[in-house]
Amino acid sequence: MRRAFVAAVVLVSVGVGCSLALSFDNYSENVDCAHAVPPAKPNHDNPGKNLNGLVAAFSYFSLEGKDPKGNPITLGFDLDNLCTCPGASSCKPVSTGVTPPCDDPGTGRDNAVQGLLAQLKNYLPFNDQVFNASLRAGLFSQLIRIDNYNGTADDPDVDVAYLNGLALATSAGGPSYPTFQGQDSWLVERSSNGLPPYLVKGYVAGGVLVAKYVQNASKDGLRLVWTLPTPEGGLGPRLPISLTEATLTAKISLDQNGGLSLFDGRMGAKLTSSSALEIPRAFGQCSGPGFDSARRQFCALADLPNKDGLCDSLSFSMAFLAVPAKVGGEMDVPPLSACGDAGPAPNCLTQ
Repeated sequence: MRRAFVAAVVLVSVGVGCSLALSFDNYSENVDCAHAVPPAKPNHDNPGKNLNGLVAAFSYFSLEGKDPKGNPITLGFDLDNLCTCPGASSCKPVSTGVTPPCDDPGTGRDNAVQGLLAQLKNYLPFNDQVFNASLRAGLFSQLIRIDNYNGTADDPDVDVAYLNGLALATSAGGPSYPTFQGQDSWLVERSSNGLPPYLVKGYVAGGVLVAKYVQNASKDGLRLVWTLPTPEGGLGPRLPISLTEATLTAKISLDQNGGLSLFDGRMGAKLTSSSALEIPRAFGQCSGPGFDSARRQFCALADLPNKDGLCDSLSFSMAFLAVPAKVGGEMDVPPLSACGDAGPAPNCLTQ
């Protein structure tokens, strides 16, 4: 595995993939660039119900920009309010001779991580096929819980919790894998002071759910925890993906039984270089020439600024579908890094 990773990072080339379809119709238009942003918050609140405890779990997701049938779909939001190439970048590269990747033409969509995946997926078990096999096997899930929702197409104030599903809460003789039929029950990451760690105020506009998670002095942005399989199909590395900012959108649907489904889900987020470098560490690549090569490649893709305007974050995008599910309890997140004694990962500014 480590040799495969070293080979991968040496062969990675800088680039960003673009794809088509499943877009939103709520972008602000101008002559040069239609910025890809979520729909705006509604200025009215429809009368309706007060629905609580609506839970949906991922049934499919993609970082590569494909729907479940393999068709290309659009990923990414305009995270820096710029359309680069021909426009200027929003950040200054840390190293000379490095040019940040271009946005998706005409939309400003930022999705630097996709360029990295396009290369790494050929050498590491880190691709859509592996991710979704893990979902189907019940190795992990991602759940979204909605409370205080009026049940209509517009609601300016809903609670949106993002939950890391760590294991199925199965009973004796029950299935050890999800059925995606509305009865799957998940053990999720333990709450903090009785609240989910990733809980924000969101809204519904034109039937589209919108929620934004932002890191500040009092709370984290959004951390995703994925479990990858071993070659034998068992529990492999747990991969943390810590996002300083994450915007989530999805078309919301309630069935006749009140079950929550989410369609055409999208996430656009900022992944700091130090968080991105937890990816090779999850595979046991903690230091040395292979890790240094990975760091150079990751930093060459950095396209978003830190507080000083330096390129120290990568734009991260994801598409997803989610079906009705249940929360069956809580558990602590097991250790996440194979490099626990190595301290935090360096970043693009580390000399």
